[in-house]
Amino acid sequence: MLDAIFSGTNYVAAKQMLDAAQVRHQAITSNIANVDTPGYQRVDLRDDFQAELNRLVANGDTNAIRRLEAETAVTDPNSSKSGINGKVQLDKELMEMNRNALQYETLTQFVSGSLRHLRMAITGQPQR
Repeated sequence: MLDAIFSGTNYVAAKQMLDAAQVRHQAITSNIANVDTPGYQRVDLRDDFQAELNRLVANGDTNAIRRLEAETAVTDPNSSKSGINGKVQLDKELMEMNRNALQYETLTQFVSGSLRHLRMAITGQPQR
């Protein structure tokens, strides 16, 4: 019974998207940390990441999902065009960090809500 809940497509997708948001946060913080590093090229998630994640979740391939997450952060091919002399643009990175944090918070609330509903179903009482 619990396995069916925790292996549901929406729940699994939300957990994997949380992992992806964490990987993206690491990439953004790396970009910010290297804002003044000569020759540094910004990194970000692969362009096809979301589509590939959706496909793997639908197929239930958790091993491939882990490999995808490991290969997610890549050098942005447009980085030399994005800033002066190829530098990271701090204001853009901070905006991306805020957007990523908002997405992470939304996903966290979804997963937490699922767990609260499960607890209420088991105990019959809402969480205090």
